[in-house]
Amino acid sequence: MGYIHEQTAYKKGKGTKSSLPVVVKTNIAANNIDKKLTSDDNEAPKLFLFYGEDSKFELAEVVADTMIIHLQASNLTQALVSFIGCYYVFHVGYPKSYGQFLGFVQAAICGLPYEDSKSMGYTQLYAKFEKEVESLKEKSKFKKLCV
Repeated sequence: MGYIHEQTAYKKGKGTKSSLPVVVKTNIAANNIDKKLTSDDNEAPKLFLFYGEDSKFELAEVVADTMIIHLQASNLTQALVSFIGCYYVFHVGYPKSYGQFLGFVQAAICGLPYEDSKSMGYTQLYAKFEKEVESLKEKSKFKKLCV
């Protein structure tokens, strides 16, 4: 996720700086999780991911505007899709600081085109992603022909 954020972030200008809307926590006891879920009034949704000692996915929560949304996710992909879904359900636009990252996740994982303006890094990374997906599709077709 950090890689996607770095690659898609706006690099120049004095405008809003990009930030990652995902917080990863590890080895937090269940009774201490609520203490780690914080947000301010009117703060845009953030995804909190919790992993156990063995780096196994345990829990995902969305925190926004001092509210907590408990996600029914059993892995990272489900958590990210549910997180994107929260923006749609509550009719909340992506904040500029999160837009490039969330737009990439929306397009790459959810398959929904990202219509807002895109950074040069976003455009380049998404082109690489599409090329890799096409390559995997071709390899899959080749395997089916050989079997």
